[in-house]
Amino acid sequence: MLLVGGPLAWLLARSTTGPLRRLAIATAAVPSAGTGPEPPPLPAEGPSEIRDVTRRFNAMRAELARSRRAETELLANLRHDLRTPLTVIGGFAEALVDGTARGDAAPRAARAIADETARLERLVGELGALDGLRDDSAGLRPEQLDARSVLADARARFASRATAAGVELVTDASHAGLPFAADRLALERILSNLVENALAAVGPAVAGDAAPRIHLAARAARMLDGRPVVVLSVSDDGPGFPPGGLEHAFDRSYRGDPSRSGPGLGLGLAIVRELARRHGGDATAENLAPHGARVSVVLPVVPATLAE
Repeated sequence: MLLVGGPLAWLLARSTTGPLRRLAIATAAVPSAGTGPEPPPLPAEGPSEIRDVTRRFNAMRAELARSRRAETELLANLRHDLRTPLTVIGGFAEALVDGTARGDAAPRAARAIADETARLERLVGELGALDGLRDDSAGLRPEQLDARSVLADARARFASRATAAGVELVTDASHAGLPFAADRLALERILSNLVENALAAVGPAVAGDAAPRIHLAARAARMLDGRPVVVLSVSDDGPGFPPGGLEHAFDRSYRGDPSRSGPGLGLGLAIVRELARRHGGDATAENLAPHGARVSVVLPVVPATLAE
């Protein structure tokens, strides 16, 4: 028994202690890991319990690495977006102090400072938006709405801005009378973020070219499980999402054009998806032919909070 059991016990102990030792070394290295290349996953070896723990550790480490990269990208975007308004505010404030901006130039300087201050307030608001949305204390307050009225209100809010940019803002009135229940403020935020993104994508109209279009539409549909839903979509004539951009469109801090210095941190679509999911729905993005993009929000006719 000793001659047979001894080698078997040694082999069993070796098959267990080896993977556990590698797991312990990798676990100790997690807190000090940077944002560089993700280390290769640990091989799943040993007894079934050890293999299961190893696979779970690999998944946890991969998710942590993605979170760290997203945090680094978010901070980089924050530094980039704060630099411009702070430069403008500092420059015009100094001009007002030393008297360079006087006469008619003084009101323009004050207006520029006010505009950039408002932009900073929007940036600060975006930073805590997603965490606030996940707070259970900030529950939804669904009410009966109509898709026609919702789209008309969104068009009215952005009509002057679209006109100033030479952009044609169109609503689809053929699907009038689509009733559904949703939180009005959440829905306004969803559509505002989608139209804001579309305006940034198409840019101002170029002299001699046809006015770019932003199309707001609504339609009725059904989920795979048979639940009735309302699909609200915003499409534009812009360049669309770049290659590989669709799968990351709703990631935090993602931007289709990293060089764009728009008024946000790239959190707009992430907020849209979070709000849609809180209603029991979701959000999707797609490119259109020959160019352009469409972002759609699928909302159940009866949101999850009422269905429960």
